[in-house]
Amino acid sequence: MTITHESLSALKWIAKDLAVKAPQSAGLFSALVKEVEDNGPVTRLVPHHPDAQQPYFYVKMFAAIGYLYESGLSPDLIRCLEDLKHRDDPDAIAHAWELCRHALSAHPAVVLATINRPVQQQRPRLAGFLLQGVGMLGAPRVRLLELGACGGLNLLFDQYWWFGTGWTWGSPDSPVRLPAPGPEPQPFEIVERAGCDLAPRDPRNPEDVRIMRSFLAYDWDVDRMEFDDAVSLAATTPVQIDQEDAVTWLRHQLESSASRSVTTVVWHSLFWQFLDDEVQAEIDSVLDRAARRTRIACLSFDILRPKTIPKLAITVY
Repeated sequence: MTITHESLSALKWIAKDLAVKAPQSAGLFSALVKEVEDNGPVTRLVPHHPDAQQPYFYVKMFAAIGYLYESGLSPDLIRCLEDLKHRDDPDAIAHAWELCRHALSAHPAVVLATINRPVQQQRPRLAGFLLQGVGMLGAPRVRLLELGACGGLNLLFDQYWWFGTGWTWGSPDSPVRLPAPGPEPQPFEIVERAGCDLAPRDPRNPEDVRIMRSFLAYDWDVDRMEFDDAVSLAATTPVQIDQEDAVTWLRHQLESSASRSVTTVVWHSLFWQFLDDEVQAEIDSVLDRAARRTRIACLSFDILRPKTIPKLAITVY
């Protein structure tokens, strides 16, 4: 199946962006993209999938390699990828890609399960943009609602220990210790928190943790350590994550007005680009209607246009 020029261009941009922090993974992803461009064997693993023309289809296929790495199902692949961390030559990457292709072909059930899941990349440090945004609102009491919450790690951002330039914020005893962007936040309290996801992940469930980890580049050593720290906290701090679509869930959450002393903050990150235009418009409409009777702000850290980096956006209604 031939991929569209637009989707192929997006995949090449993702590979280039990945190279900044994960050169080995970028090399492997570039090999995947080249094979897609040449209509190679990897494109025939799931030839008639309805999403095969979309660029994120192959992002999820790449995550299947991450899942095989996490699960131990392919020991040869694990040894090769660990060795690749210490090398950066084209021959090593080419050899590793051959093993990746073989592992994908040997585990079709893993590939199918992964491409049928949503993309769920949880990087705790991105919650620093949530901290920055809430800190700018000047709202002392906050009800936090997250769309696409996955494992709920972002919802616990106030229980992390953040280090900014000349300031610290959060819980000093937290196992999660992260750098923070921007100026020192104004004081606030999270009085309620909840989230939704089409496929929620339980940080107490090893399989769910493997799935979330599979979307982190295997050579993002620091991000993976931060993720593990956040999972250890979330496993002992339950957060309500409902299995529901964003429009239905948000409409229900905003049906009743919160106390006048509470600001409802709707947050999402690396989420908006996966929605079609109609769903985006419905969410905007739900927020517009609810803002007539309660105090609402929407914070997001999302990719708003193809082939661009995520940006923090703050909308106060």
